[in-house]
Amino acid sequence: MSQDRTPFVLGTYNILRDSYIHPEYYPHTDPADLRPEFRHPRILKRIQEMNVDTLCLQEVDAPMATFLETNLRGTHTFFWSLGRGRPDGCMIIVRKPWRMESDSSICIDFEDGYGARPDSGRRGLLTTVTHGKKKLVIANIHFKWDDPATPKRERLAPLEAEHLIRALPHSPEQIAICGDFNAEPDSDILRLFHENGFWDAHSATTMTCNPGGHAKKVDYVLYRGSAFRTAVPIRTRIVKDDTPLPSATEASDHVDLRAKLEW
Repeated sequence: MSQDRTPFVLGTYNILRDSYIHPEYYPHTDPADLRPEFRHPRILKRIQEMNVDTLCLQEVDAPMATFLETNLRGTHTFFWSLGRGRPDGCMIIVRKPWRMESDSSICIDFEDGYGARPDSGRRGLLTTVTHGKKKLVIANIHFKWDDPATPKRERLAPLEAEHLIRALPHSPEQIAICGDFNAEPDSDILRLFHENGFWDAHSATTMTCNPGGHAKKVDYVLYRGSAFRTAVPIRTRIVKDDTPLPSATEASDHVDLRAKLEW
């Protein structure tokens, strides 16, 4: 085990794809704050202010991927992929001196069609980052939102979560899962990850979005591994039912989450 005690800062951020924006969804938001020419620089500024070693982004489309790679190239490396037949996907950004093991970077095409219909095309990312003797396996995901009225046997997100669990290394490595789970802390999905040894770096009361005027937590930094000594959440912005998201200061309808991990 490495004797380097420098904490590793890991973050997650759903940046809100432009084409998903409809002003009527955001009654507390000034329409000007939804325009790409204002939002994109704010997203970049927030990423730079987060000061993380590795960042997992969701809802990244091709123009945004190019924008971020152009502005962060030289200090960061990138792993990005669209979902199959989808307009956006996940991106992992790693800040030097940490590096990605290129041969460990894979896409996980979720098998969520129940065999009776085509899979959704949703795709998770899995990579390993290293620095010296330190190593961390990281998964970045954006699970499907299932309408609560959908019968449990027809929901896609539980199948995606189960597929991710199967795809993770079985060795006792340090593993982190970041992303938009589209599930609250008391859900069956989060229960599945807890049953498989994962801990949440943030409290269940750390709200990350407020769709329909209801603050909730659906974004997570989860971690597992016997070598972890500490996982300290970094304070994020407080989200209430009426918090404007997006806004002049928040470029997305989600806030970012960060945690310091030490092992």
